[in-house]
Order: sequence, then C-alpha cells, then structure tokens
Amino acid sequence: MNRRKIDFKVVIIGDSFIGKSTLLKKFVGKADLGRSPFESYEVQRDGEKIMLQIHDTKGQERYRSLTSSFYRGAHGCLVCFDVMNNSSFDGLRHWMDDVRECVREDIPKILVGINRSNGYKQTLHHSEKLSRDKIDMFCELHKLDYIEVDLNDVKRISECFETLIDMIIEERCRRTRDIGGDMDIIHHSKLREEKKEYKCGC
Repeated sequence: MNRRKIDFKVVIIGDSFIGKSTLLKKFVGKADLGRSPFESYEVQRDGEKIMLQIHDTKGQERYRSLTSSFYRGAHGCLVCFDVMNNSSFDGLRHWMDDVRECVREDIPKILVGINRSNGYKQTLHHSEKLSRDKIDMFCELHKLDYIEVDLNDVKRISECFETLIDMIIEERCRRTRDIGGDMDIIHHSKLREEKKEYKCGC
C-alpha cells in the first residue's frame, strides 16, 4: 500500500533585511523565490515523503500587514534575527507575541541567529555581535532551541531546517500517542487553493 504524502507548514519570521529570504533560497536551492506565498520542498523520513510548505514574510513585516492567516495551520516556526543587529534581536519580543496569539503553544520553534558577516550587505543598525548569554536567556525565557547559521554555509542551513523537521515529527508522534489525535495535515488541494487565492498582505 502506498504511503500518503504528508505536508508540514513552516513559517519563517523576524524583522526586515536580516537574511530570511536568503536563508530560504539557500535551503531550497533557488536564486529567486518568485511571487508564490510559499516554497515547496520535499524530504523523506523513514521512507515517508514529507512536503514542506515554507512561508516567508516577503517583506510584509515592514508594513505590519501579517495576519493570522500567515500563521494558520503552522507545524513549525523559525524565529530569526541578525546576530550583528541588536534591533532585530529586540524585535523578537513582538514576533513571539504574534506566535503566542496565532499558533498552538506546543508547535516546535527554533531561534535562528543569522550571521551575514561574510560577503553580505549589513544593515544600517549593525553593531558588535550579540552575546551568547543574552541569546541563551531569551531562549530559556521562551523555551526555544537555538541555532546560528552563516548564510554561506549551506550545510549548516540544511541542518537548521532538518532539525525543525525532526522536531515536528517528534511532536506529531507525541500528540498521536498522548491524545490519540494527530497534528493538522495540510493536503495538496488546500495548498493549490492558497496559491490561487494569495494576495499581497497575506
């Protein structure tokens, strides 16, 4: 019997101009993300095909135009900041407020420190690298795992996404075992509808 293909929705959030879109492009192997509201990327676990539906804010965060529809049905979240940009770290409080309001408390989340120091244009608000103690305190407060990635290190970027996938699968198994239910599955028909109905402003 053929196994069904499972779809996981992942959202990437954080302030503008910190490298979120570059992070996604490096992972999916594309030079341009286009106008689609999300990127699809297939992985396999134990012979089972998993289709990731990865949503990037695509600059909408600049206008505070993200709505609950952006987060709806998310199975995992990458919360990003620039390790050389204190302002982007301070903005994490706003993003965590959004996450608490719009998604289940128990969905897997990873704090991602993006290092753009090697050949990528820095923001006007760049400063010395944030201390690890400050990052660890934030992670402890919000119960987050932390991964730092260099945008030139594709292997490390892949490890970041792969770690989140493993966390999503583990959480899905826990929910199935503990409550006899399952995490919401996003079916392909729904993905097609989202692409068809997508308009700027989420």
